[in-house]
Amino acid sequence: MNAFLILRPSAHPMVAQAAIDCEKFHDGQFRKDGLPYWTHPREVAELLIRCGIEDPDMLVAAYGHDWFEDTNIDPDYVQDTYGKRALDLIWYVTDAEFEGNRATRKKAQAERLWNVPGDAQTIKCADLISNTRTIVQCQPGFAKVYLPEKRYVLDGLTRADPVVRAWAYRSLGEAEAALARS
Repeated sequence: MNAFLILRPSAHPMVAQAAIDCEKFHDGQFRKDGLPYWTHPREVAELLIRCGIEDPDMLVAAYGHDWFEDTNIDPDYVQDTYGKRALDLIWYVTDAEFEGNRATRKKAQAERLWNVPGDAQTIKCADLISNTRTIVQCQPGFAKVYLPEKRYVLDGLTRADPVVRAWAYRSLGEAEAALARS
């Protein structure tokens, strides 16, 4: 089931390894829509590629953006396998706030993301696109909380690639409209 994987024959070997690791480390995890969880990071990488972004470190981070939140992967493995820049990008997009209620945590996470480098913000925009694609259909109650949080985040991602950010706004708007119709 590699529907979301786009790897050109000239793809960087590090990106190909990240695709393999993505599936391995997320094995047995599932999304709310029933798909294997690894399809989400692969979709994030595909979205970047579709926007013309082929930076190997960014694509590795797209595949690995949920590793530290959802798997037992060792950060040393990530640095040894993919290098410091890829590791840093993954840390930038990892939810690192654990104190306070959801509103407090999400506000702190958003404001932290507003200060990360543009390539990390671009990955976060692609993550938002992927996550908003099915949120209303799969979790309409949660979408009422989730979508305003994502709008708050997106408004501050001013360093992100403008094409990816515009797509994220469009995706978010479509999800908000679908929620309003439901």
